[in-house]
Formats: sequence, C-alpha cells, structure tokens
Amino acid sequence: MENKLPRNVLPKNLMGAIRYLSDPDACLDFIAEMRWPNGVTCPHCGGDRVSYLKTRRIWRCMKGECHKQFSAKTGSIFEESPSRLVLQGEVRKHVKAGAAI
Repeated sequence: MENKLPRNVLPKNLMGAIRYLSDPDACLDFIAEMRWPNGVTCPHCGGDRVSYLKTRRIWRCMKGECHKQFSAKTGSIFEESPSRLVLQGEVRKHVKAGAAI
C-alpha cells in the first residue's frame, strides 16, 4: 500500500471530501497518511517493517518478537469507532479550522 497521497488528487471542498472518502481504500489511505506521515509503524512495538494485508485492510508487524496485526485505528481513540466516524471528525476539525477541504 502506497502511504503518500498525491496532493493533486485530494478533494478541494466538503462535497469532494465526502465523495473521495466514500471509497474504503481512499478512506484508509487518508487515515494512514494522517497517522503515519513518515510511513506505517507498528503501534505495539514501533517497528517499521510491516506487511499490508489488502484483503483485510490491516498491517502485520514483521519484527521478530512482535508479529501483531493492526489497523490504522489500533491504539488510537478511534479504535472502536467505524471509519466513517473518524473521517467525520477529521472533516469537522478542518472545517472549524477554516481549511478548504
């Protein structure tokens, strides 16, 4: 999974954000990019050797003593929330800040 979203593809307004983030893969890319701007790391051990399991939309740590699976929400306050709620919160935060999303 590519971790850098091309900035020219990101939505420019709220309706564009809603359309863009309605795709589960785009939604996951967006959340992962916000959480790990320098590349995905394991929230359990901090390891940066991870493997992405596309069929389940999760990562697996490849560090010898860890090997745990995790999602973009693991270890965050959104861990028990559906992705849509996470994105609504992010959209609200940007709208309040006056950003053009």
